[in-house]
Amino acid sequence: MNCLFYKDDANIEPGLVEILERLHSNQAQRAQEMYCSAKASSCKFENKVEEEANSYRKELWISRILNIPFLTLCDLAIQYRRIDKLEYALDILERTDSPKSQTYGSFIRFKAIWLTLTSRFDDAVCICKNELTELTYAEVEQFIES
Repeated sequence: MNCLFYKDDANIEPGLVEILERLHSNQAQRAQEMYCSAKASSCKFENKVEEEANSYRKELWISRILNIPFLTLCDLAIQYRRIDKLEYALDILERTDSPKSQTYGSFIRFKAIWLTLTSRFDDAVCICKNELTELTYAEVEQFIES
């Protein structure tokens, strides 16, 4: 999916539409997660961030247990420097994610980026070192430096 986003603009639309339609028509939970994430990611290429975010939130209420779409919302909020949207998504993840979940590391990374964007770099470093236990010391240091 990501390779379509970075392809020649003239070729993006047909491939993207086809993939989104197939994902949306598949009722499997994973397909719906992928659809929500892909739909949100596609909005940056269509310059419809606010419109898509609203439609995206409606999709999320249908399946409230899914965290992957909120991770995508974090990613988009960071790309557009929308601290308010990032805080919204992080607030939901804070209440629904757990250290044992598959997405917890991504949540912590986004929280660290938010802390950095809000001038709390020392807190960001601390949370990375304490919470990103699945990463090696070198990987944590590399993330902090980037």
